Amino acid sequence: MSFSRALITVALPCLLSAQSGLSPILGGLHSGSGFALGLQYRKSGVVVRPLDFTVRGIGSVKRYEFLEAGFTLPQLAGGLLFADATARYRNFPEEDFWGLGPASPKDRRTNFRLEDIDYSLSFGFRPVKGVEAGITVGSTYVNTGPGKDSGWPSIEQRFTASEVPALERQSDYFHWGAFLRADRRDEPGDPRRGGFYQFRWTSFRDRDSRLFDFRRYEIDLRHFFPVFWERDTIAFRARTILSEKRSGQQVPFFLQPTLGGGGDLRGYSPGRFRDENSLVFNLEYRWRIREMFQAVGFADAGRVFHRPGQIGLAGLRFSTGVGGRVKLGNRILLGVDLGRSPEGVHVRFHSSHSF
Repeated sequence: MSFSRALITVALPCLLSAQSGLSPILGGLHSGSGFALGLQYRKSGVVVRPLDFTVRGIGSVKRYEFLEAGFTLPQLAGGLLFADATARYRNFPEEDFWGLGPASPKDRRTNFRLEDIDYSLSFGFRPVKGVEAGITVGSTYVNTGPGKDSGWPSIEQRFTASEVPALERQSDYFHWGAFLRADRRDEPGDPRRGGFYQFRWTSFRDRDSRLFDFRRYEIDLRHFFPVFWERDTIAFRARTILSEKRSGQQVPFFLQPTLGGGGDLRGYSPGRFRDENSLVFNLEYRWRIREMFQAVGFADAGRVFHRPGQIGLAGLRFSTGVGGRVKLGNRILLGVDLGRSPEGVHVRFHSSHSF
């Protein structure tokens, strides 16, 4: 037996088999937050057997904070139904902002603080195995302000309210929507074959000024192809986020989709491009070198745009790169991606696949 296989045999049950307990989190925030660590506690069978409770907290060297707690009923009516309730708090003090639109100049970098609290409920059913459909409802309370990164101007020093929707007028939001998803992956955390396909619709209602009502449509398509006797994997994703609003309404800048960093355009800074709509494609080759080590080559293409009718392949931004994963079974202990674009090279550390 090889050393790596022996390590997996001994350590994996200790780390992953428990249904309840405390576990560490490496990363868990977007790459612009700096190095992040956290803890998660999960308890199954709270009060009644089908009820699960999870709480997790993450902090970073840049003083980013993320707290989330929730109750889940994953198996109701023999697995036909499911429900969950979640409360989330975020405090992101150094979110980058270059302006809106696909041509935002690199030299207009600023930053802002995003703080919000979200309460969400969801309920759904499983008509067939691997397919889920449901509804969601919740409220979001938002507080934005001057950025805390002294290396760059704060957003209000370089942009005006006429350029950036909701820069000076903050609102709270009531949101509701529906989703439909099909999960055909062989292993959700580390898939080698199958696919994941999701459609999500969400309506946001401005509870204060009634100036920022809009609807969001998200389509996320992923597929995985095994190659070389299932040793390696080709992974593909196509995702679009589209916003719809009535005349006179706007989409707040902090609720607009972004591209850059993370798992989309990995050769650009996190949040580099921002607008009301986005489109992105990702292609990865995941090469298993050893049981515990995996190399990755990737190519990304994407763009943001102002109106849904502008969707298309013209004007795509591109990035390419390589990465590595240290794994324990199907779990990634540490991953690093090195992405390159016309705007330079960017490094990202993480503890899961990008998609």
